Amino acid sequence: MKIVLISGDQYPFFIDTVNELAKRGHELHVFNSRELGNTKGIEKLNSHVIFHPDLIGKLDSEDKKSNIFFIPVNIRKFKKKLDIINPDILHAFNLKWSGWFSALSNFHPFILTGLGSDILKEQRAEKNLVIKKLRSITIKRADFITVVSKQMEKQVKEVNPNAKTCFFAPGANPEKFKYAEAKDKTKYRFNNYEYVIFSPRAMKPIYQTKEIVLAFVEFQKKMEKAILIIGGATNSVYAKEVIDLVKKKEIAENVFFSNRASHEEWLEYYRISDVVVSFPYNDGMPATIFEAMATKTALILSDVPSVRQIVSHDKNAYLCNKDDFHSLVKGFEKILTNIDYRNNLVENAFQTFNEKGNSLKFVDELENIYKQIRVR
Repeated sequence: MKIVLISGDQYPFFIDTVNELAKRGHELHVFNSRELGNTKGIEKLNSHVIFHPDLIGKLDSEDKKSNIFFIPVNIRKFKKKLDIINPDILHAFNLKWSGWFSALSNFHPFILTGLGSDILKEQRAEKNLVIKKLRSITIKRADFITVVSKQMEKQVKEVNPNAKTCFFAPGANPEKFKYAEAKDKTKYRFNNYEYVIFSPRAMKPIYQTKEIVLAFVEFQKKMEKAILIIGGATNSVYAKEVIDLVKKKEIAENVFFSNRASHEEWLEYYRISDVVVSFPYNDGMPATIFEAMATKTALILSDVPSVRQIVSHDKNAYLCNKDDFHSLVKGFEKILTNIDYRNNLVENAFQTFNEKGNSLKFVDELENIYKQIRVR
């Protein structure tokens, strides 16, 4: 099949999907916010993967003002590309930007893979009439939507009762996210720290990075030899507020901002960390959960409905009250000071990953969906 894949970021499961579909002989046309072919991410296998660099950076939110101004121009460019390519399937990963462009192109069949927080209603998004309208248009025009939680499916059906949906979590690639027999902290200058805590989610209000920092401040008072690794780009307004908070609390020596780390560095952060923390006030089923499980790193998560489909408190993760960062502190203390408890969480989580988190199974299901909705 000839498939157009569009994504606004370098999501690991997007890269894995492209690589796996290419191995299966499909002709893939990739539109992404950055030239992934210049990284060790997407392999150019037998010329099955074709990049379209002229629209790189035009289909995501890197420069929001510029993108909003040029949306009509870039949509026309994208539609012309689709006319030339004449694909069998258009598949967008993430409702925002990638989904918007796909929906506004009026191309069919169009598949949308929702990540959770992109489709789930947010208070800020509900106040923005333009974003609210684009969300509605995208959900209504998609021929098929993959969802990662029952909560997400419910909200999709509220917008489009006739929407065709399928539930599965993208998971993580077991060939890449392998665990280390021991947490080697000598890498990346972390050998002076006894405890490494990794926050891999982007620095955004929905992921409550400030609250994670505040919880770490309290924990670090008791455990001075602890370091917090914070993922995500550092150029947003909220990210700068997080950086200022770290300076204000005088813990700069104990916080490391990874900024735009390479995939190899990202994997190592998981492998050397004792705990992975994700503390959103609303969420889907992030790959973060499965990446931590695969690398045998203990999980601390906010207790939101979607994650309850995969994790259970005190069994394969520690669940916190999303409205109280002090519950994070208790989680840090329990996991990091009780080795037996931590090991039990890790082993149970690794079993969950093997049963439900293999991203390569995602491609098997995806091919079946392609065959179902292909019009020619």
